[in-house]
Amino acid sequence: MTLAFCNDLRARLWSGLAILTLDLGGVERVSTDALLLIRAIVLEAPTSVRGNLPRAPIVAAKIKASGFFSGFTKPPEDLPQPEGLMHSGYERLVVNTLAAGMVKFAQDNVSMSHNQASASYQTLMEVMSNTHHHAKRREEGGHEGDAARWFAMVYCKDGVAHFTAVDLGVGILKSTSTLEYLRLLGTRVALYGSTIILADAFTGKMGSSTKEPGRGEGLPRMFEDAKAHLPTMKVLTSSTIGEIASLKFRRIGVGFRGTMFRWSVGAEATES
Repeated sequence: MTLAFCNDLRARLWSGLAILTLDLGGVERVSTDALLLIRAIVLEAPTSVRGNLPRAPIVAAKIKASGFFSGFTKPPEDLPQPEGLMHSGYERLVVNTLAAGMVKFAQDNVSMSHNQASASYQTLMEVMSNTHHHAKRREEGGHEGDAARWFAMVYCKDGVAHFTAVDLGVGILKSTSTLEYLRLLGTRVALYGSTIILADAFTGKMGSSTKEPGRGEGLPRMFEDAKAHLPTMKVLTSSTIGEIASLKFRRIGVGFRGTMFRWSVGAEATES
């Protein structure tokens, strides 16, 4: 499943339909990133979703194990045990017990250092906080509404714990902090460059839009944790993606309205 598929699904769910039927029968491979993003899109939209699971048994087993598509029709044969183990959560608030639970789940299933566990917990807390304070939900009609939900998942397989966290807010490049920063510089995203803006945000040059003590430190703290303990951490926001530890960002051809973080611990990062 691709980002383009998720964008199309998002548009269809806000098209005014009461019910959308989602045919996953031909899906032969799905990442936990895509599963979490689809869950976020489905839960935030006003349209009810039904459908069928993939015909490929192992893929159907993975999707069913996520718990997001429990009501979907599964293939007629018995499904095998899913590859890997998943634990997830979502909220609008900062909930330390949910962050701690996901890290504990990873610790119970893969070998990870204390520093990796601590940095993963801190990163999840920062994602929750940033989403709660900054990632306002934008309805498809253009209205900026309440605080967006954050969605997070950890997927353990072959000795690796893959963490993913996503929100469907306005995204880092369109946040209040970014717009205020660009206003002070007297420029715009298109002129300044989205990759440079992200680097400025993660290195603390942007600061806080509220000027409140302790605010504006979340992304720089992620940057420090990525450099020290979570070198695989990546971010996707708007049409820009890249590695946080190296500040190597690039634009992609498909946009994404929101922000996604992902990182792996326990071994070298692999596709989940």
